Amino acid sequence: MLNQTQDFRLRGALLEGNYVGQWWQFLLAAQLCYSIVPRALLWLFANDKFNHAAQLQDSGQDPSHHLTAVTPAPESDTLAASVILIPANAVLFVFAHTSYALLSNLENSLRVSASSNAPTSFDFPLHGITPPSTPPFVVVVRSWEPPLAELADSILAACTAEQRQNLFIAPIDWESNQQQGDHLIQPVVAHTQEWRRFCANGLGCTHLALFEAKA
Repeated sequence: MLNQTQDFRLRGALLEGNYVGQWWQFLLAAQLCYSIVPRALLWLFANDKFNHAAQLQDSGQDPSHHLTAVTPAPESDTLAASVILIPANAVLFVFAHTSYALLSNLENSLRVSASSNAPTSFDFPLHGITPPSTPPFVVVVRSWEPPLAELADSILAACTAEQRQNLFIAPIDWESNQQQGDHLIQPVVAHTQEWRRFCANGLGCTHLALFEAKA
């Protein structure tokens, strides 16, 4: 068939039409053998290797790795108890630096026996204030400020473990207006939970929720 389909321009030659039309079979076979089929086989082989490697990776991972990635440590989920009322004659120690009017409202609502304002930093002992063994000891802080280690160190230095059982941390938030002045509002839930963790981890004290209920 090759000889029958050769075309020479220098000398005329009659081409066999039947043979010329049969070349498509060889062209198609060449494309299949050298192009389409090898590429298809390589793609199937690579896809199988990729799927096998993915299965080995999934089965080889430690299941606890997934748990730690989505589940916080048990210690971080420990929340201290929260109360809204405490006995009278509490000792109030204010780190929140509130206005005098708001401080007076706190003293009246808690019926405290004594109160003291703290300086702007926590890196000091509680100025020799020894919490009484029976009356509550309330530390008022700003709810939106994160708990600091200096405050924990001051409390641990000033209070025994027995006294911390009667210690209350009160994170407060407030807003001001011309008609009512400064008044307490409910802190953000995330801030409240952060302070409750602070109370539970290492201090063993109680969270005190102080805010005015909305009418």
